[in-house]
Amino acid sequence: MDGVNFARVIAFYLYDTSSAGWFKKMTLALCFSPEVSFRNSGADVMTFYSYRSAKRPDYDHIADALSDAAGSTATKVEVRDRVRLSQAFRTLSHWRQGWAASAGLGTGWFDRVAVAALISRFRSITTREFAGFADGYKRVVTFCDAAPYENLVAQLSKRSGAHTITAQHGQYRHLAQVNVSPDAEAYANFVSDTLLCWGEATRQEFAKAGVEPDRIKVVGWIREWDDGPETREPTNTFGVMLNGENGATSNIPLIEAANVVAEVFDLTFVVRTHPSHNSAAYRDRVSRRCSEIRRYSAGEYRRAVDFSLSHMSGATIEMLQVGSPVYVLDDGLLADCFRAPGLSFSSIDAVVEAIHTDLASADGGQGRVHGLKRWFNDDNNQSARIHEEIHGGVN
Repeated sequence: MDGVNFARVIAFYLYDTSSAGWFKKMTLALCFSPEVSFRNSGADVMTFYSYRSAKRPDYDHIADALSDAAGSTATKVEVRDRVRLSQAFRTLSHWRQGWAASAGLGTGWFDRVAVAALISRFRSITTREFAGFADGYKRVVTFCDAAPYENLVAQLSKRSGAHTITAQHGQYRHLAQVNVSPDAEAYANFVSDTLLCWGEATRQEFAKAGVEPDRIKVVGWIREWDDGPETREPTNTFGVMLNGENGATSNIPLIEAANVVAEVFDLTFVVRTHPSHNSAAYRDRVSRRCSEIRRYSAGEYRRAVDFSLSHMSGATIEMLQVGSPVYVLDDGLLADCFRAPGLSFSSIDAVVEAIHTDLASADGGQGRVHGLKRWFNDDNNQSARIHEEIHGGVN
């Protein structure tokens, strides 16, 4: 296993320190094996994806767009976990090495067992399913280095001499102790040679983590945009865009701000929950002026609201992209990249004042929005940029 750091591979799993999380780790390590599918094997370029079963169309779109950019002759590899009880034997056959490698990664014996089991599992996978499969490729493109399989494949591919490329799938930010979460793996576990990122905001966040700027290539957010009409009638409704689990602590202050804004401006509001989050948790927190709490697509949400309140959600960039005003509440847990001038405000009163200012000068508010849009997401000539990064130097 020379050249593979399995601590990087399993890092994403280690944030959940609960008892339930321990059992999930052990179940994965002992009961699930990867099923690997190849298509068009033998090309110079390979794309790899492991999240098809996550039922995230936005993730699938990124992987499919990268696969399309790689071309019809590129090798397409996907992996899905399947229940196989024989994995227990394979994991245990690597237990001695896994236990030795787990020293220092667990806080106690109980945690160390799970860490050792995960390392043993991925060692067995590397030996059995992934041995040599990256050999001979000049470019290997993965979905995200923070994902365990993608991280493993990027390391194996670099060991085989390939230039490795991965993509941004959320608004990555350099986190501090007050707001650290699995999102930190976006830069802490960046092992590929190149990241295809959304905008200059991401490049600067990675620089804070010590990543060389020339490894970060701006191509814009890879997604389908439902822009809707350029002009429309006001709805007299605004929206609140909640964080997912990794930033859920800040959702309550955000809803409290929405309750105040609704009263001050005599408006109704809707709450857009994160795809991974349970909306029922917030029904007792909203005022009578909240008309709905649910998951919205970007297009239907944009058409429903005149402006939005937000925190550390990638949905902030969604709304800036289509020219819809966003006001980010800084509750002390906000990452620096969202503290851009004109975007974040340190109190509910400051948010109210900013909304008053924009309502008084619509042109000024739009100027603010458009400046922030390019900072977070520069997708001009995106297809050509992606193609060049994937095929540059490949004969």
